[in-house]
Amino acid sequence: MLTNPRILLIEIDRDLSQMLKAALEQAQYVVECVPSADMAVHALRRANYAAVIRVEANNTAVLETLALAAARAQGWSIDRLEREYIKQVVATVQGHRGRAAEALGIDRRTLYRKLKEYATTET
Repeated sequence: MLTNPRILLIEIDRDLSQMLKAALEQAQYVVECVPSADMAVHALRRANYAAVIRVEANNTAVLETLALAAARAQGWSIDRLEREYIKQVVATVQGHRGRAAEALGIDRRTLYRKLKEYATTET
């Protein structure tokens, strides 16, 4: 019998943790939250997890997980997932494209090209 993957969140940023938990649960993950790394060790002894995420502000792994959870819940294509993820990272850095490109690990010109593509396909 197939079960839904379990994810453990270490809540450093509580508001972000709650947003991430809601998105993951919508995508059919079983989510457990703990307030510290010490408590995470105990939780890891009790169960097997598909992922353990330390949730803190400006954590790119959290944005990636949110994007993957949303894609799974909505049946998005890889292209749609990439577009939504890039847009979310740009929004997270208040539109600063240089910082967004750095967070994404891509060249700034590549980011500009992708954003230009997205603007033309959305109109």
